[in-house]
Amino acid sequence: MATQMDRKSAAAILNSRKLVNKVGKFTLKVTSAQPFLRTNKDQSTTAVTIVNFAGMTTYQVQKATELFKAGKYQEATNLNLSASQLQGQYVPSKGEIVDVEIDTIKNNDGIDILVVGTIVARQAEAAARISGFGDDDSSSISVEDMREFLIESGEVTKAKANKLSDAEVSEAYAEAKEAAVTAEEQLV
Repeated sequence: MATQMDRKSAAAILNSRKLVNKVGKFTLKVTSAQPFLRTNKDQSTTAVTIVNFAGMTTYQVQKATELFKAGKYQEATNLNLSASQLQGQYVPSKGEIVDVEIDTIKNNDGIDILVVGTIVARQAEAAARISGFGDDDSSSISVEDMREFLIESGEVTKAKANKLSDAEVSEAYAEAKEAAVTAEEQLV
C-alpha cells in the first residue's frame, strides 16, 4: 500500500520547484523519467518516456496551492512541467540538470498554455580533480575559494552563494567534492 504524502514533505517538494511563467529557455532539474505506452486516438500505441521537471507554471502553482490547502498533498506535488519524449529523442536521467525551451500551445478550451517544447542537454567542460588536502597545513582552501568553486561548478547561483554562511559554504563544498569523487569512482 502506498504511503500518504505528509504536509511537510509536500511543502519541501513544492518549495524546491522553479516558477516558469513565460516563453523562453529555463534550466531545470529532472525529477523522473519513466517509460510509458501511450494509447493514441486511433487506439494504436506509442512508446514514450515521460520526463518530469522541478518546475511549474503559474497555473500549476495556483492549482497546487488549492490542493495543498485542501490537504491533498500528493495531488499538489503531482503538478509539474513534463514532456513526452518519443523513441530516438533525447531523454535525460533523473537528477540531471537540463535546459528546457518553453513554448505555448492552445489547449482543448482554446487557451494558450505553457509547455516544454524542447529539452537540451547542458554542455559542460570536464573539471580537473582537486587533491592534496590534508597533506600539510599549506593546502587549506579559503571559504571564498570554496564559494567560488560552488558557483563555477553550478552547485549554487552567485546570489545564493553570497547568502550562505561560512559554515554552509564549507558543508556544501564538502558535499560537492564527495559527490565528484563518487562520480569519478563510478567511471573507473
